[in-house]
Amino acid sequence: MATHYTVKAGTQVKVTCTVTDDTGTATDAATTVARVINPDGTEQAAPSIVNEAGTGVYSFTFPTQQHGRYSIEFQTTSPSAAEDITVTVPKTPFSTAP
Repeated sequence: MATHYTVKAGTQVKVTCTVTDDTGTATDAATTVARVINPDGTEQAAPSIVNEAGTGVYSFTFPTQQHGRYSIEFQTTSPSAAEDITVTVPKTPFSTAP
């Protein structure tokens, strides 16, 4: 499953994912990992993932300091799940970010 957002430069993006088992029931994962790849191809430091109130609901935030497309990968084990997310920061005539 892929999700896409468009935001302004300088925005702190909050990503929320719900993990479900084979029957579609929300469940907590054994491990969670998120990677954020900047538009220039560099990887941000791994974001801290928070287990939100509610079974199987996880969130993390990351900054958008560059214009372009951010690629985010969220993965879990037990159950094994993956979510691909893209965030685009468009360049505008009034933008000051690189």
